[in-house]
Amino acid sequence: MSLIDEIRSDLLDRKPLNTTLRKALVLAHKLKSAELKSWVDAELNGYRRGGETPDYRRFATQSVGTIQNISLVARGIPLPTLHLDEDLRALLNNVEVRGGVRELESLLESGQDKFELPWQPDLIRLYNMKPVLNGVCIQASRVLPRTAIESILDTVGTRLLSFILEIEDNEPSAGNVPALEKIPSEVTRRLFTRIIMNEHYHGPVNRIEGNQGCNIATDQARISSSTAIYERKEEVVRAVESLRSQMDSVAEPKRSEVDDAISFLAQAIQTEDAPKAKIVLAAETISNSSDVMKKGLRDICLGTSGSLIATGVWEGVKYALGY
Repeated sequence: MSLIDEIRSDLLDRKPLNTTLRKALVLAHKLKSAELKSWVDAELNGYRRGGETPDYRRFATQSVGTIQNISLVARGIPLPTLHLDEDLRALLNNVEVRGGVRELESLLESGQDKFELPWQPDLIRLYNMKPVLNGVCIQASRVLPRTAIESILDTVGTRLLSFILEIEDNEPSAGNVPALEKIPSEVTRRLFTRIIMNEHYHGPVNRIEGNQGCNIATDQARISSSTAIYERKEEVVRAVESLRSQMDSVAEPKRSEVDDAISFLAQAIQTEDAPKAKIVLAAETISNSSDVMKKGLRDICLGTSGSLIATGVWEGVKYALGY
């Protein structure tokens, strides 16, 4: 049985997807397709923090939380977000699933119907600044149902199957390794872009209905919000430096000043000994330069977790951002 025949048989027989993807990794090397190799590798090992995820791994969802007031504590309450700023509302109402397929398969094996992603403490504080409920939110999570995980695995399998069928249509003898290696790279690239990456995608299309309620949370899958989570100093420094990729949103006369501010802030995070006043000034320079830069800096701030957030650097950044 040829490699393509094996992959097709595995997909049609619904064998474990992580095993089939390893064969697809071999196929990617035979085709000399960097795009296919990168996609298969990400599906096997998970998508890196801060990197873009495919359309089928993005979901619009709702959050539930625990509300406390003088007389009671109510759990599993759906949290309204219409009163929030557009950027914050989008952040809370969307999730990305970054875990590799084996992690996702293990989630389904757990038998749970829903999975939860807890909000970061700063998100809860921002939410409570514009109260609409009869009480204070003390805990909140985005909720992702089992059907979302199932749809990811199903989409990966379906797109891979469609891809190899198209390869065979373009080269009927593709089952033979020599023939595989002769398929033009532009053919595999075009098919990959159209079938695997769904080039006509223009935004979140997965909407989850009926996901209200309180269920057991899990830490098995790397289900993340649209804001990346940073747990190490090096990750935060790289994230701040990556703001330069948005420099096109900054007016030309300000770019040099903003570039210097990014360098200063990255260094301040690294050394943790910069004066707070200078940190505030650098953060204000970045956030005031454009809405895109402000959103980028805010997302980094919200995504910084653990002991990192306790440093004086972030007090200055928060002050500059107005919260």
